Amino acid sequence: MKRLLSLLATFALASTLIAQPWIAKHGLTAAQYQKAFDDLSKQGYYPKMVTGYSLNNQANYAALWQKTNIPASEFHHGLTAAQYQSTFDDLNKKGYRLVYVQGFTVGSTPYFNGIWQKTGGPAMIARHNLTAQQYQQVFDQNKNYKPKIISAYTVNGTPYFDGIWEQTSSPAWVARHNLTAQQYQDNFTQFMNQGYKLTCVTGYTNGGQAAYAAIWEKVSSPMWAARHGILLNFYQYEFDNYYDQGYTPQFLTGYNVGNSVQFAGIWNNPNISAADMYRIDTSINNYMKRNKVPGLCVAFCKNDKLVFSKGYGNAVKETGEPASPDHRWRIASVSKPMTSLGIMKLFASGKLKLSDKVFGPGGILSNFTVPNNNSLAKDITVSHLLHHTSGFQNAKGDPAFIHYEMTIDQIIQWELNNEIITKAPGSSPLYLNFGYILLARIIEKLDGGPSYEKFVQQQVFAPCGVTGMQIGKNDLSQRLPNEVQYYGSSAGGNPYGLHLDRMAGNGGWIASAPDLARVLVHINGNHGVADILPKAQMDSLTETTPNSNGYGCGFVVWGGGAKGHNGAMDGTNALLHDAGDGGGWTVVLNTRAEQDTFAWTLDSILGNLYKTISWPNYDLF
Repeated sequence: MKRLLSLLATFALASTLIAQPWIAKHGLTAAQYQKAFDDLSKQGYYPKMVTGYSLNNQANYAALWQKTNIPASEFHHGLTAAQYQSTFDDLNKKGYRLVYVQGFTVGSTPYFNGIWQKTGGPAMIARHNLTAQQYQQVFDQNKNYKPKIISAYTVNGTPYFDGIWEQTSSPAWVARHNLTAQQYQDNFTQFMNQGYKLTCVTGYTNGGQAAYAAIWEKVSSPMWAARHGILLNFYQYEFDNYYDQGYTPQFLTGYNVGNSVQFAGIWNNPNISAADMYRIDTSINNYMKRNKVPGLCVAFCKNDKLVFSKGYGNAVKETGEPASPDHRWRIASVSKPMTSLGIMKLFASGKLKLSDKVFGPGGILSNFTVPNNNSLAKDITVSHLLHHTSGFQNAKGDPAFIHYEMTIDQIIQWELNNEIITKAPGSSPLYLNFGYILLARIIEKLDGGPSYEKFVQQQVFAPCGVTGMQIGKNDLSQRLPNEVQYYGSSAGGNPYGLHLDRMAGNGGWIASAPDLARVLVHINGNHGVADILPKAQMDSLTETTPNSNGYGCGFVVWGGGAKGHNGAMDGTNALLHDAGDGGGWTVVLNTRAEQDTFAWTLDSILGNLYKTISWPNYDLF
């Protein structure tokens, strides 16, 4: 799925997920909506519903389209009251039946959207522009008619209602209107506990505050979810979050509360059981609570397919921005596998061997001076750097976090001058950020073209279908589009005191959880999708050395084909775990977990879910 993060956004679920693909768009002007309608109708998509609202004093539209065969239909939007009545009367004479209506206002003028189909059905009543009293009278005078659609809007401070009622004796139903937000929530909880499902909800302004009208029916249904009061800026995140959990949209409405635009929606999930969803949510929410985590996003893969991704908590606490699969997060040391993959690309192309020397005459980085008292540095190879066995010790501090006044080349030379290697390279392990700073510099030197960042984007991420990963910025004021905000733990630390440009090769990347999962399925050797490396380099990723302490080339190696990496620094935890069977999981956090600072407990929790959940057999990529 291509994720478009502007106000104009599109999603289409593959036919393996639901019987009928759907597309959702919002933030459309009248002209944009008409063009979308014309383009999509040629592809066999038809609006299931279209909702209007006022933005900057002009009509905007959001709509849901389904790819399905339908009877003869008429679709109209932005009709004045007179136009709507005329259209209704004309189509009624031609045998068309109103199946959807929604009203909204721009300024003090009401407008109407409607869908008519040439189809039969029970006796029905359709009304529009009803006051609250008139709306109640329809209910009172037509006891054997069940409301199918309710729409509400406000004209000069007065709420008005539209609706469609159908004659029926079942199932049991309940309708409420003029509910405050709290009353709506209380009713929602009450009726849900009694076995009712929300089938329609609309918001509007009443007395300057948000008000709601809704319909509940006692019907059997797969697991479902509903949201209201979704702010315009967060709409996309909410929609994507439901998409990547396997939900399909059933109802959508946009509405104005004062000067704000909000949305409400209803989704069904026929793909994951309620019990499994409860286990996933409970496990992750409990972990977040224990570890004071503001926001988290997880992704699970099976058989090289993305089967689930979900954001939990907040991307930004201060604004309430919800975490979603679209958000990008610092991934800390999960950056090391990305650097290793870049090195393996050079290895595969013949530009280096893992046995190549790094420093000294003939070394890749021969432009750096090795002091006479640090001669063992001349024996360091690319393999030593990848395996954390170079012999450097961080005795005078980790070069990733000191002397920020220096350039990368200056800190490399400083390390050679001041960190004297006393044990032969390859003889002992020490997990080292500096080795991956050097590997990033090697990539730049040998490629001779773009920066390290551009090389990895073009040679590693592009073949995986990943376009959103990049080196992060240092300051909060530089936060990139769709990037989360980072929060220090109570133990201290400053997420915005780091220099990600210095740390590019060892900890500088930002990524979404689904994009990390895309990388995972292209380097797991499963062949459900093509690996981005030849077999020789794929094998090298998990080759350990006698003294590398189980560390391969940029990956922790667990055996049986399983490999991965964790990431941890101020404001961040991350994990990439290839389970070795064509699947695995990724997770990103916007703080460093209080009681799980290296995220291995979280890794175990996700591993248990991976093994025990009945995952759907579809692909959300």
